[in-house]
Amino acid sequence: MLSKASGAAIELLKQYFIDDPNEIPLEDLIYAEGAIFDEKPMTGADGRIIFGKEHAFISVNSNIPTKTKRRFVIAHEIGHLKLHRKLERFFNCDEKSFMEWHKKGSHETEANEFAAELLMPTTLFKTLSSKDIFSIKHIQDLATQFNTSITATAIRYAEIGKFPIALFYCQNNKIVWYRVNAAFMCKYPRVKEHVPVSSVTHEFFLSNMQSSKPELTMPKAWFKDLNLRPDQYFYEQFFPIPSLNSVLTFVWPAVIT
Repeated sequence: MLSKASGAAIELLKQYFIDDPNEIPLEDLIYAEGAIFDEKPMTGADGRIIFGKEHAFISVNSNIPTKTKRRFVIAHEIGHLKLHRKLERFFNCDEKSFMEWHKKGSHETEANEFAAELLMPTTLFKTLSSKDIFSIKHIQDLATQFNTSITATAIRYAEIGKFPIALFYCQNNKIVWYRVNAAFMCKYPRVKEHVPVSSVTHEFFLSNMQSSKPELTMPKAWFKDLNLRPDQYFYEQFFPIPSLNSVLTFVWPAVIT
């Protein structure tokens, strides 16, 4: 079911006849929507929006280190502009705001959903993401094509990609939230629990291991489904986010021969 945030992004793309989000600078959308844009050094925020009586003022931190993150921050603030004008006068969005994908109804979650649809439109993303089977390299290639971050691209892939995959966001050795692809066979992920000690992800929090390759893992380590077969295995691989002491962990089916 299409969310309100995704629907608003689709309407904005249609309004300005945008087929590929890379075609137009996001700042132009801000100006077209009657808001004022500024880029400057900021403390305690990557993006900020203030709603005045006549205009909205969007500021983006000029110290954001990557172009992809900058684009997502701008798209996130456009989400606030389109969705939350009459709800709050001020939004201060820090790094944690852009990892908030799990609180239903949260303004930050809605702004993230809007940004994902704006930068990675569903139809285009499904077409490009179905060309190869899942791998972190495939996620990286998609991120390059859409000019988006690995994090945003991975979440998008887990939500609407064709290949059966589960994505877990783990922070401080706990599973915070997850995304399970509709094609994935398990439906009951473990969440709000400690990262499984048998997992390669646990090694990140135990020894700060910064990279991993696909490793076999038992389904019960990550899922509570009762119909799991003893001969069923998954692959697990993580992508580290050291600045937040967190990782994105990918889990997908393994074929054992």
